[in-house]
Amino acid sequence: MIAVTAKAMKGDRQKCLDAGASDYIAKPVDIELLLALLRVWVARAERPAQRPSHRCPWRRRSRP
Repeated sequence: MIAVTAKAMKGDRQKCLDAGASDYIAKPVDIELLLALLRVWVARAERPAQRPSHRCPWRRRSRP
């Protein structure tokens, strides 16, 4: 489930994830971003053995 909310306050994303959402996007919805999120989660659903990381797929994170 991807949470879509009009609230874009600091901490809202984490609240949505804590409530059980797989990801979060704020309004106004960027269609390209929504489609990117859907592609990520559909691909993960096709690989059920892999546990979701709950990180934003469009943000890069440095790895050690």
